Amino acid sequence: MAPPEYRFTWLEADALTRKVAEHVHNEAFYPDLIVGIARGGCVPAVHLSHLLGVRRFSSLPVQTTTSNEAHALRLPKPLIVDVHDLQNLAGMRILLVDDAASTGATIAAAKKFVESKGSSQVRCAVLAQDTTVTQDELRYARSQIDYLGCDVDGWAILPWHY
Repeated sequence: MAPPEYRFTWLEADALTRKVAEHVHNEAFYPDLIVGIARGGCVPAVHLSHLLGVRRFSSLPVQTTTSNEAHALRLPKPLIVDVHDLQNLAGMRILLVDDAASTGATIAAAKKFVESKGSSQVRCAVLAQDTTVTQDELRYARSQIDYLGCDVDGWAILPWHY
């Protein structure tokens, strides 16, 4: 049986992104760079860069499945690939953005990578968190996320996914 899904509209995705931007603003976190986790996190990351007035943007390709999406298999752990423009982040405040999270493994791998490049502070934003994962996975995911748009009972399908 397929896991449950929730399909967001463009208006709902916009509202979630604005909610995250408000959280970032209210905490007075001023990122030097916004990094979208490719592919899904790039759309909300660009939107956040406009909402927060942060001109510097980059993407971080994180692969979590095999490349054959017709028969995708989960990789044992997320793989960071092709990061030529993120080699020196010394002293930078980074806002790392993804569209959806389940176990927290992708955001954790991306955060660890960005921290290893010398950033002074990394905060993570996610539009939607799948709450149907195990309690341990949910706790772990929550420990990685600083700004969350909403919880969903199933996998979040954002409008740029379809």
